[in-house]
Amino acid sequence: MADTTLLGDETDIRSFEEPCRGVGCWRPTSKKLLEKAEQKFLSVLDVQYTGRYVKINNNQDQIWTIKVNPTNSNRTPLVLLHGFGAGLAFWVMNLKAISHNRPVYALDTLGFARSSRRNLPYTAEEAEESFVSFIEGWRKAVGIDKMILLGHSFGGYLAYAYGLRHPDRLKRLVLADPWGFPENDPVERQELQDRLPFWVKGIAMFVFAFNPLTGIRAAGPFGPMVVKRIRGDIGNKFRHLFDDDRVMNYIYHCNAQQPASGETAFKSMSAFGAWAQRPMIERVHELDATVPLEFIYGTKTWMDLTIGEKVYEMRRGSHVGVHLIKGAGHHVYADRADEFNKIVNKVCEDID
Repeated sequence: MADTTLLGDETDIRSFEEPCRGVGCWRPTSKKLLEKAEQKFLSVLDVQYTGRYVKINNNQDQIWTIKVNPTNSNRTPLVLLHGFGAGLAFWVMNLKAISHNRPVYALDTLGFARSSRRNLPYTAEEAEESFVSFIEGWRKAVGIDKMILLGHSFGGYLAYAYGLRHPDRLKRLVLADPWGFPENDPVERQELQDRLPFWVKGIAMFVFAFNPLTGIRAAGPFGPMVVKRIRGDIGNKFRHLFDDDRVMNYIYHCNAQQPASGETAFKSMSAFGAWAQRPMIERVHELDATVPLEFIYGTKTWMDLTIGEKVYEMRRGSHVGVHLIKGAGHHVYADRADEFNKIVNKVCEDID
């Protein structure tokens, strides 16, 4: 089990409400249960890490953060942003391998998992700006000068958006199967829809009228069963680590919390669920030419594999690396963790 140290105000933990019990309880979740679910998920992480809430925006928001390899290393820190509907514990198969010689930070994105859930703007541009501001506010609060920023899926989109506004704070951008790059072209949309897993199609349908994961909360005490039904594939990716439902429990508690401000912001930023209102491919050229960029895809992803090559052509004269991991799907960091970790370590070592 990891040697875990919790830093920050004691009120961060004591203020967590106890699990809801009794006839009047509809959603069997709480912040305390989410905390416990995360701890169980990370229990296999056999490397020291520390956790704390980082206060940003004049102490209005708190960003749950863990730091692995908390040493005085002079190497550039690596910062991880998870995807939609996830949390920092999803990096459990990567944290030890990619932190052997540099500090690694994993965050719960504003509006998701254990971080603050204040209301976020309802327009795509303003919502994006809020996420970028949270990353920059977090960087300042932690005291990082320059960093390597790695984001998966929605986190990849946010990482690139951050790079557009703060290129001087990046040593490298690493995008793992990023969401939100393709244009919302009707023909391409149909091609992608044909490749979408059934759970993504279901979320896309929900997005039109509700927040994407409303069904999990609306199901009340049946919510955990709904998660197992629609996202059992995620649990299977960690099956060699766990023989119980801790991954499913973590997903449930991450997404059963209220308010669902991160989801609401995502909804405002998305079109038909799988596309962005403001496709990043249209803004690729706005990234400073000096920022090195890496794409990591699984060959079995439902994302558009051609995006990496398109960006390479659009950024002639700038460094763009495209890495394909055979047999991996959208969750490339978990499907082929060893290969993923080797690529991440290589691109990081090229900097320092």
